[in-house]
Amino acid sequence: MRSQPNRNYQSEDRVMTPPWLAKAIVQRLQPRGVILEPCAGTGNLLAALKGYGDVEWCEIDQGRDFFRYTTPVDWIITNPPWSQFGDFLEHSLRLANHVALMATVNHWWTRRRCALVQGSQFGYRRLLLIDPIREFPTTGFQLGMMVVSRNWSGLLQMQKIVNPEGPLLRVQAQPSPVTRRTVTHAPAAPAPQAAQPPQGRRRRRAPAR
Repeated sequence: MRSQPNRNYQSEDRVMTPPWLAKAIVQRLQPRGVILEPCAGTGNLLAALKGYGDVEWCEIDQGRDFFRYTTPVDWIITNPPWSQFGDFLEHSLRLANHVALMATVNHWWTRRRCALVQGSQFGYRRLLLIDPIREFPTTGFQLGMMVVSRNWSGLLQMQKIVNPEGPLLRVQAQPSPVTRRTVTHAPAAPAPQAAQPPQGRRRRRAPAR
């Protein structure tokens, strides 16, 4: 796991897209032409892409480094390592007309990355919001598949992908039992009485002469 700078969570780079989610993403995107999967992993996205176009793939663990891939393609669709999200985004924008990367959506919104997308003549086209899934690390940020397209100037369309397993129920930590203590209060001391002014002696008046 590699720590994200200035964040209170960590990125797990080896998280595979479950088959049901890979199919749901591809069915909604309907890619065509030459499609590149840069992080094939166990092949779940590759299997889902079968029949949609001419599918190419890379996988660093199998000696096929995405950053050495230089052939232009129509689509790039992947679940990239989040600790290298910026590098994957930058290289993908050089190669493809449509780039779909899955990550928590905050990865897209740094000023540098927004400038990179717009400066590369891309526009934000679709955002698939994904329910929390067991295979991904727990985070307070929304998981999503964002699609940016070259020369796109239309509105961003948003859609939700529902987890067929239902909402994840997380076990809440049980509060520790509180031991009640009986506190005995000492009786309050009586308030001190105000001191009485001393009584002076009466002086007899001298008889009148």
